[in-house]
Amino acid sequence: MLGEWLTRRIEELVAAAAPRMPPEHREWGEAVVAEFATMPPGERSLRWALGCLWFVLRHADPPRAAIWASRAFAVAGVISVLPWLSASVDMVRDDAPDGTLRSLWAMLVAQAVVALAFAIACLPWRGGRLLLAVALAGYAVTIALSAADNGGAPVLAALVLTTPSALAALPVLLMPFPTKARR
Repeated sequence: MLGEWLTRRIEELVAAAAPRMPPEHREWGEAVVAEFATMPPGERSLRWALGCLWFVLRHADPPRAAIWASRAFAVAGVISVLPWLSASVDMVRDDAPDGTLRSLWAMLVAQAVVALAFAIACLPWRGGRLLLAVALAGYAVTIALSAADNGGAPVLAALVLTTPSALAALPVLLMPFPTKARR
């Protein structure tokens, strides 16, 4: 049941995107849409729909795969910061004994800036990627300084806390910047 629902949603996406493909691929897009009617329901139909979706995303103008992947990784980046952001809010609110208030506030601000930078990086503004890179570097420095301020291991803290965000940011920073679609 879920597979059939997913197949129908994918078919709708492909059918909507195929007419907007570049002229050299538009006929192929229309052909894969026509093939949906001949596919029997079930797993084969879902696999066909996923393959068609990949074809349309890869050959769209601009490449929709790059746009969607950039946004998905930006969301993953925001999600990677949220547990630490939540913990920082709790520590500031509860006046945690193991951290100085200034380092807790610095961490809270740095984590909020990184989450905001991830959100901005998925917008069609070229400066968003630079902002994300600077925010991640500032986040790592803030973590290191906070760990040193609290008698911890600054390098280890910076590595452990920034690795998930950095891994989510890497595809966002390295993917070709999507341009506006031609009409």
